[in-house]
Amino acid sequence: MKRRILRIGLTTLVVVLFTGYFLFTTLFFSPFEDDYGYDLSTLIPRDVDFYVSKAGLLQDFDPFPRPAFADEFAASRGGQAVMALPVYRELMESLDLETRLAELDQALEGLPVEIDLLSVFGGRDLALAGFLKGADWAGSDWAAYGRTNWMGKLGVAALGYPDLIGLSDQGITVTETGGVVSLSGGALSRPLFLSRVADVLVVGTTADLVGQAAVLESQRGQDSFGQSAKYVDYIALPKRDDEELEFYLDYRTLAQEQGLTERWPDSSSTEFVPAFFGKLFQRSLVRELMGAVSFGSGVTSTSTGLLSTESMTALQKRLYRARGVDRARIIGERQVANLIPADVGLFAYVNAGLGDLLRQASLSVERDLISNLEDLVREVWGYADLEPLIDELDGAFKDRIGFCLRDNDYPDEGADGPPHNDYVVPAWAVIFEIEDAAKIEGIHTRINANTQSFGISGREPGTHGVFLNTVQGGHRVYEYWSQLIDGTGHVATLELEEFFIVSNNHQMLGAMVRTYYGGTGATPRLGEDRWFQTQIASGLPSMDALLWFDPRAMSPLSRKLTQQWADDALVIDWSVERPRIERKIIKEQFPGETWGSLSSDVEEQLAMLYDAEATRFEEEFRAQNGPALRQRYQKRQDALEILEGALIELSVDQKQFQLFVRLITPFDE
Repeated sequence: MKRRILRIGLTTLVVVLFTGYFLFTTLFFSPFEDDYGYDLSTLIPRDVDFYVSKAGLLQDFDPFPRPAFADEFAASRGGQAVMALPVYRELMESLDLETRLAELDQALEGLPVEIDLLSVFGGRDLALAGFLKGADWAGSDWAAYGRTNWMGKLGVAALGYPDLIGLSDQGITVTETGGVVSLSGGALSRPLFLSRVADVLVVGTTADLVGQAAVLESQRGQDSFGQSAKYVDYIALPKRDDEELEFYLDYRTLAQEQGLTERWPDSSSTEFVPAFFGKLFQRSLVRELMGAVSFGSGVTSTSTGLLSTESMTALQKRLYRARGVDRARIIGERQVANLIPADVGLFAYVNAGLGDLLRQASLSVERDLISNLEDLVREVWGYADLEPLIDELDGAFKDRIGFCLRDNDYPDEGADGPPHNDYVVPAWAVIFEIEDAAKIEGIHTRINANTQSFGISGREPGTHGVFLNTVQGGHRVYEYWSQLIDGTGHVATLELEEFFIVSNNHQMLGAMVRTYYGGTGATPRLGEDRWFQTQIASGLPSMDALLWFDPRAMSPLSRKLTQQWADDALVIDWSVERPRIERKIIKEQFPGETWGSLSSDVEEQLAMLYDAEATRFEEEFRAQNGPALRQRYQKRQDALEILEGALIELSVDQKQFQLFVRLITPFDE
């Protein structure tokens, strides 16, 4: 009897389970269906205008939408400084994140069960792609592709029963065509379309874009973005984990839709930096941008921009045609990075024709300065203009230039050294590679024979101001004294094997010689620094420009500079203050006199009284306003020091550019 009851019970249970499974599968989805086995990019049409994708979002937030590192960031000095910056506050106000997050929290609280949004949609893998339309991003056609769990699948299936889940009560109309569900009406500003491919939920603004996911799945990704040459060649990484963010942008379409027709950088600007760089590059040259950003250890980005050759100037074609420099030319034995002391805060290297750079620089500065330079060239070299001198310099040096910068903490030489002002400056050095040593010697000879023309003199005006020293290995260091040089009062030069180095402190040149040759007491080399070597090795194999930056090594100098910049920015408008002070003195000291029509003896007394009063006013003005301004400048420095190091590399040819960026932060894993 018991066996019979057990058999009946088991049979009934099997029937109930089978019926329930069959009913659930018919009404909703199969609980045992497989996940989509390929990358989300294979569900996206090949011709989209933009694409961005990131896996592992669930671990990036704690909880969503609060970044996992938010507390540590907010507690750090650098993070607090960043959040205090006006540009950061303005960005946060424009995004109005607090309002958006409150709206999201309210919407989630209205659900029958408590959920983490990312656990339902996109937490494992999320992509966004679409087509640009109009000047406003909001008008673009887009689709979001996200991995979902059983709750997401159930939610999509439940859309077939709008009355049951209350959508009808909200005025939302649900229709289904060809496997794509559309939602319209109610609070929706535009219709939304949904479909599902295995565990991938697709939500978008057009039925065609959403529906193509199922088509591409049936074609095994053929004609998808994920199987396009631009994705395979420029975006996909050999080894992908959850830390990478992939991106693609059709920049030409973006520029057309948003009317980005103005030149940038502005090559016609009256300011040197945009005028100079605007001649070397224009954003209108860019057709497409793509690449990946990794957040696994710091921030690392490798991106590619495809260029329009037909839009390039002759100069740009010539510059971009040059072959890049292999990384071995940077960190190899007896190469440029072994000249650089490891304690520098900045190192830059450029592979470009010196003549081309000088010509473009001459076209980007004020005409009065060029006129003065041409007068000097005519006087010293006898040339009619700058062009022959540029040719001479171009022939003397190769097309590779290095630059480094550090704190100018070398001891002051007092009466034995060049006279100078106390303006805070870094110690810097420019490194050229020698092509023709005879031409360099000729330039030395010209300068030495015309020291007065260059403002070069000893301690007394008109005295000899060129000094020759010998450093380790018998190398000659020329010092050119001039009080026109802020902070150090001189410029020094050194020939070291195939390098010619110019610096604003001869003691830095001595340190670079010791660095280069090594040995007892030598300065550690940047080229042998483990962090620097590691980052160079992980970057581009060949490059045309490199920038390495260590904000913390620069910190002592930066703090002195920020105080000086703040003091320089504290400007008194004497056109307003002088009349005010003079009227005050006249009222207190010369009653009955009228400002602007004073007798000569009163004017003389007023001038003496004004000097004392103006000095007192300036001291009070700086005492009252200086600390706050210095603090604002110091916060910028604190914000910069959120970085522990940065490396940027650029490689350019006539078809494309590659950009590698590596940022190290204290929030690394």
